Amino acid sequence: MARSAALLLASSIWVVASPTPRVAADEPAKAASHATEARAKAAALGLTLDPDEPPRPVRITRPGYPKAARKARIQGTVVVMIVIDANGRVSEAEVVESKSGLDEAALKCVKGWRFRPAQKAGVPVGTVAMAPVSFRITD
Repeated sequence: MARSAALLLASSIWVVASPTPRVAADEPAKAASHATEARAKAAALGLTLDPDEPPRPVRITRPGYPKAARKARIQGTVVVMIVIDANGRVSEAEVVESKSGLDEAALKCVKGWRFRPAQKAGVPVGTVAMAPVSFRITD
């Protein structure tokens, strides 16, 4: 995946800056909606969406697959809006694109992630990012 000023922290975590993050190439309306939600959240919390340096992943864990979802063979991606505080911790997480049976596992997963915080003028700052959490059954 190519790097872009609008997004990329890692292969699947995006900082929403400008203009609009790519959630999926064929879903521009969802991407625009996610960007609007992130801007509103950042504004409400007084966070920046234009850091000089975006947050960098330090620890990204894989989600646990809920037994009921695995048994029902539910697969898909849950998009979670995360607030990364100035200490690099996920202080808030909210599902913005749901997949029934997988939302709680996605929230639990992202809450354990750690980042090197975003920087603005050399000072650690909080920011908002979108984190797609994918669930795939491979057996």
